Amino acid sequence: MAKHDVKTLIYSSTCATYGEPEKMPITEETQQVPINPYGKAKKMAEDIILDFSKTSDMAIMILRYFNVIGSDPNGNLGEAPRPELREQGRISGACFDAARGIIPGLKVC
Repeated sequence: MAKHDVKTLIYSSTCATYGEPEKMPITEETQQVPINPYGKAKKMAEDIILDFSKTSDMAIMILRYFNVIGSDPNGNLGEAPRPELREQGRISGACFDAARGIIPGLKVC
């Protein structure tokens, strides 16, 4: 990244880093105590990125998804699909739309 002068890093993480929190809702202050290998690996990667950010001028953002894919189209799993949220609803849907050329691109702020 240094070779290519990358100045921004956005890391896709997961709510699995929180494990089984003692209280809800989960906030940025909720302790991260992952309970499975997936959550532990994501937490380790977050820790490495945060350590790196202390010695770098790179802008860092960590996104922790709770349901990145969303419900199935028939509404049998997950919450009932809401077509009116297609454009802003799930980041995965927007990524797929951008990759397929349905929308011109994707901006994460």
